[in-house]
Order: sequence, then structure tokens, then C-alpha cells
Amino acid sequence: MLTETGVVEKASPETAVVLVERSSACEHCRSRGACETFSGRTMRVEVENELGAAEGDRVEISVPAASVLKLSFLVYLVPVAALVAGAYVGELWAEGVVEDPTPYALVAGVLAMVGAFLLVRRFERSASRPSSDYLPRMSRVLPASEGDPPSCDNR
Repeated sequence: MLTETGVVEKASPETAVVLVERSSACEHCRSRGACETFSGRTMRVEVENELGAAEGDRVEISVPAASVLKLSFLVYLVPVAALVAGAYVGELWAEGVVEDPTPYALVAGVLAMVGAFLLVRRFERSASRPSSDYLPRMSRVLPASEGDPPSCDNR
């Protein structure tokens, strides 16, 4: 289970916006900009307020590690595999028809990769449902003395 702690910035009975300080693992991640903007040390994460947290409460949010691995596989490996498979199939198809099958392999590879991205996009919609195992969840409300609050100062 991957966990982070943060401070509830806004809370309603249904959802809470939690300010989470980027961890040291974020510093080395090539996709760190995809989480929020490229600048700043804090991220805003919207989670279901299942525990009834209030503004200013320190909370722990978590995502199952298996979910992160599955999503990483889906987002990074599947499109690349589709590109390679599409290029291979395009080359095989064009080999007997034309002298240079390279352009056909290129077009087939790109079309297969676009198809894979469309499938990933469709999965993203189903994974963003509130009941999804892929969304962060509020695990617990922490006592005020546990841990340091994240800085809201983006300097």
C-alpha cells in the first residue's frame, strides 16, 4: 500500500481536497509533472471523505501498490507493445505487395498505438469511478501531533 500524509484544505460530507507534500520519490520520477503543475512542492488530491475529516485535519491517503503497478503497465507498456506488434503486422502484410514495406509498417504501428491509447482512455473512464480500486482513498485521520504538516508555501 502506497501512503502519503496531508492536510485537508477543503472538506464536504462527500469529498475532501487534501494538500500532500511531494515525497522524495517524486523528485526522481520522470512523470512528476503529470500529478499537478511542474512547480511547487504540494499537490492537491481529491478523495472521498469516508472518514468525515474536517478542514485542517491531518489525514493519510493510500493507493494499493498492485493498482499502481497495473496502471503503470497499462499506460506505458501496452501502447509500446501495440506499436511494435502493429509495425510487425504491417511489414508482414506489405512484404509481398510492395518493394519497401517500411512505410506500411510505420503506418500500421502508429495506428495500433493510437488504438491502444483509445483503449487506455476508455479504461481510464471506468477506473475513475468512485468505487474504483485505482483511486486514492482516505485511510485514517491522524492525531495533530503525528508528522509535520506539508508546507502550503510554493516558494
